[in-house]
Amino acid sequence: MKAFFTGSIASLAAAVLCVSSPAFASKGDCPQGYMCIFGDSNFTGRFMATSQPVGNVESLNDLTTSVWNRTGAHWCLFLDTGFGPTQDTYVVAPGQEISNIGNGWNDNVSSMRPC
Repeated sequence: MKAFFTGSIASLAAAVLCVSSPAFASKGDCPQGYMCIFGDSNFTGRFMATSQPVGNVESLNDLTTSVWNRTGAHWCLFLDTGFGPTQDTYVVAPGQEISNIGNGWNDNVSSMRPC
């Protein structure tokens, strides 16, 4: 019984790290190797971390204010779900931290992927 319980917890933890569901967090919660978005400035508020493309950032849709790219790739942020429109992208360089994404993008991010 104990082995089953331990395995279930490990499976749950792996799923959460793939794309964590939004939760209230701080900058220190963004793991190395992930692209992190936060609902408030200065890396606070609702939070999502991913290493995979996200076609809809769900509860952070149109609510993102700060971002931290802890991957080795450039990441593109998009105004619409499904990675569009492609002519309007915000590129976040590897290692780049943006405490307030600024006019035109604040509370407008809907999807993101490596680019």
